[in-house]
Amino acid sequence: MNPSEAREHLDLVDRILTEADRSLCVIGDLFVVWGLVAAAIDVVFQLALTGRVHGWWTWLPLVLIPGAIAYTFVRSIQAKNASDRMTTAGRDYLNVVWVVFGLMAVAQSAAFHLFPGWSGAALWSLGAAIITFYVGLRGDRAGMLGGIVLIASMIVASFVPAYCGWILAAGMLLGYSGFGVAAMTRNG
Repeated sequence: MNPSEAREHLDLVDRILTEADRSLCVIGDLFVVWGLVAAAIDVVFQLALTGRVHGWWTWLPLVLIPGAIAYTFVRSIQAKNASDRMTTAGRDYLNVVWVVFGLMAVAQSAAFHLFPGWSGAALWSLGAAIITFYVGLRGDRAGMLGGIVLIASMIVASFVPAYCGWILAAGMLLGYSGFGVAAMTRNG
């Protein structure tokens, strides 16, 4: 076998292994960052709506969300470059993350006009739950627990409107950032 044939065979084997490998590398710090950003926004809106902070604090999302998007973009590129090959499951996972948060960003921009109250924060909790459930359905118990916490926070918040911001923030901190911390401790 000549070197070019050997290279073709190795490339074919690598492609088969990449397609067959269903492992998923969760980037835990992304969950921590987005959970903290969402919780901070919920807390600020809760404080502003109850008159505990000045209304100009509600502009905080204009700083936090672009910062989190930039962090996600840079961190995703670093993760992709750090691995020798990305599995099909890994590519699917990153695609799900981008689709869910892209759709949530679009929905969030219209949420205050379409839905009164805390619907925007609830949409972010829903998006986070979709991602954590996706990871959970691949066998990750912490991901499943995170999704359950996020959905539970939405349900509880719907019955306690006076504390909606606090409850949704707690859901993001425990369900999403908590999952991120669990993923970081597993992945070293």
